[in-house]
Amino acid sequence: EGFGCPLEVVFEHLEVDPVASGSVAQVHRGRLRESFVADCLAKHRDLDHDMLLRDVAVKVLHPGVVESAWIDGDLIFGCIAMLGRVTGMGFVMPFDKDGFCRAMTRQLNL
Repeated sequence: EGFGCPLEVVFEHLEVDPVASGSVAQVHRGRLRESFVADCLAKHRDLDHDMLLRDVAVKVLHPGVVESAWIDGDLIFGCIAMLGRVTGMGFVMPFDKDGFCRAMTRQLNL
């Protein structure tokens, strides 16, 4: 989806099995088509031709991770607020909800 066209237009080869995986995404090896690289160079003349490599790592989000991340954040902060009300104790988090949202946005912005 991120490329706005079919993967076959972008990649000459894209490995099905990931080389790495984490909680948010997994990484696959790929090789860009020469025609795709040429199109990028034509559209973005400021790109350094020597820096464009055809062998790439492709980071792919796990299905549903974006939606579940925001639900998880709401649950975490909702539980903390409820525990504070029930116990009468103030819970100190190392970050506030805005900080959590900013960190999640950075993680999910591929």
